[in-house]
Amino acid sequence: MKAHHWLLALIPFLITLYGCSEDVSDAQQIDENYANISLSEADCDPLIEKRKTVDRYKNEQGELQLVEVGMDEWQVVIVPKRFSKYMYSGTFQVCNLPDTLTDEASNKREVIFSGLLKEVYPTENMLGSPFKLTSIKVKTTKGSTPASK
Repeated sequence: MKAHHWLLALIPFLITLYGCSEDVSDAQQIDENYANISLSEADCDPLIEKRKTVDRYKNEQGELQLVEVGMDEWQVVIVPKRFSKYMYSGTFQVCNLPDTLTDEASNKREVIFSGLLKEVYPTENMLGSPFKLTSIKVKTTKGSTPASK
């Protein structure tokens, strides 16, 4: 009976190993469906840059959405799947969104993004929480090529 104790200790390890390999293959599948988009060399407005970072996002899923901000004026925002307690609204107003993602074709596109959530001052009324991207990947559709890699 004592000879089988090592086998019992090995079973949880094998189960964990099998579960991790599924996660890796899922991550590889996600990467194959998304294209990296180059970020602008220009930094965000200094007024946004100097704000305190209240949360960090790393490889989070979200969606680009076109929001009307005035008569015939539109702005692209990111709607994250994970909300932070520091968010002003359900959207991120990105200060360094690449120009290739600011048109109608970007509406409702899935993204994986990383970046810094900046604080909102109590006296401000903003479209979304200020956000600085550090990376962004856009889901590619069959037969399409991303605007920028």
